[in-house]
Amino acid sequence: MVICLICLLQINLPSYSINLPEGILNQWYITGRTGMSVLLKEITPELKALNNEFRNQPGLTLDLTISKSLGEKWEPGVNFNILKLSGNSDLPNFSATNNHYAFLNLLQLPVKYVTIVTSFSAICRYYLFNKPGKNRVYMKPYLEFCAGINHFFTELGYTSTPPDDIPRLIYYKGTQSSGPKRGNEAQANVGLGSKIVLPANIDLIISLNGDIINYDCLDAVHNYNETKRNHAFSIV
Repeated sequence: MVICLICLLQINLPSYSINLPEGILNQWYITGRTGMSVLLKEITPELKALNNEFRNQPGLTLDLTISKSLGEKWEPGVNFNILKLSGNSDLPNFSATNNHYAFLNLLQLPVKYVTIVTSFSAICRYYLFNKPGKNRVYMKPYLEFCAGINHFFTELGYTSTPPDDIPRLIYYKGTQSSGPKRGNEAQANVGLGSKIVLPANIDLIISLNGDIINYDCLDAVHNYNETKRNHAFSIV
């Protein structure tokens, strides 16, 4: 079975972490983050980059983490994340056209996709160093690793209502009462960030994260090499 990966490039805007006091080296944290995510590129299992089939647009991402420090270096916890992806194309000229049952006899009209992704993961942060000295405000850079389950709901359709009672939707997963259900896939995440420790048990976090999802259809279109699906990786 070929494993297909999707990486999410997530640049988090400044966000806050609230410490629940229990001791300097054994604290609980509640962390909220917000930022932007975008589907950047699709890559085959042979590491060949494919041309983007859409003009992908940045979308909002939100996540919440509950974690606990174990000594000076480790901070395991749980994470919930939700994000929106979207993109558009002037014509539905995809590798899936005439290869997938939903992509037969398409109208030559502009199309767009919208995808909502949620995930629940175990998370662990490893702090590279922690030397506050006498400063009340200092930085704690860290590496972050997550693994869990991903659920996504996606739709691809014409940007305007087609003529002759032709349905607007071309393909979907999980957004209608009948038809394909939502996607459920394994997910991993890696990230690099820094916690800026502030007074009054409030920290500021800035991070760059990459989500790796075991699927290739976050833009609602599978990828094909001639008539065979190529199970491309997607870098978001």
